[in-house]
Amino acid sequence: MATRTCCGSPIPSCCTPPARRGPNLSACRTGSRRGEGAEALRPCAPRTGPTVGQVRAVRRRPAAERPARAPRGHQSGGRTLWSLAREGRPGRVPSRNAEGSTVTTPLPLAPRLRPVTPGDDAFLFTLYASTREQELAAWGLPPAQAELFLRMQYQAQARHYAAKYASEGHALIEVDGIPVGRQWLVRTPEELLLVDVALLPAHRGRGLGTRLLHEIQREAARTRVPVRLHVTRDNPALRLYTRHGFTSVPGSDSTSPYLELQWRAPEGDSGTGVR
Repeated sequence: MATRTCCGSPIPSCCTPPARRGPNLSACRTGSRRGEGAEALRPCAPRTGPTVGQVRAVRRRPAAERPARAPRGHQSGGRTLWSLAREGRPGRVPSRNAEGSTVTTPLPLAPRLRPVTPGDDAFLFTLYASTREQELAAWGLPPAQAELFLRMQYQAQARHYAAKYASEGHALIEVDGIPVGRQWLVRTPEELLLVDVALLPAHRGRGLGTRLLHEIQREAARTRVPVRLHVTRDNPALRLYTRHGFTSVPGSDSTSPYLELQWRAPEGDSGTGVR
């Protein structure tokens, strides 16, 4: 059997790759140190990518027939930011301001309301607990004791609301079928009473509350009734309400931890002027 040498070591001719067996088969050197010999040569694995000819063929196609490519900068882990927004996950779209600098703006989310069912109780408790998370953290209660306290408070609130307000306006807030909050709106001939609106922490500050509030204001403007609600004085949502035109109800108790707010549509506004 004839032999050749490589790096000073004998190599049997039967171990060398056949010449021109195929376009994707060649000798691959796994080591370069002297003395590795025949073990340093092996056939390359077949290539899986397109050939040069295939790439050139695609480039010669008319632009309308070429495979679509996503715009650069609009991908996140191989998935578009619009798909992340549909899943309720945070995403931002790059843009440029007047000075030409790149800025990012949050993607719009489309909330949907559906009636609450008995199967939503577990989610409603989780939502309620999230609204009191900072309060209980300041108290320093053990986890088991904190959960017991929260369940007692949640059940008391649920019984109070169910006994006092009509259930027709109790709705879950969903984004692409995923519950992210709840809204309880009571409609009467005299007013729209916003009993409660709450969002999970991950969905706060993303414009959902503003969109929901605008829909309520449009409805109130069409029916020519005010919107009323109560909010604690230290609630961050107070800034949202005042920013959108809510004012204190005259004669409210200044010593109460709750503020009673109201909003009335301007004269002649049938709901189209709400921004």
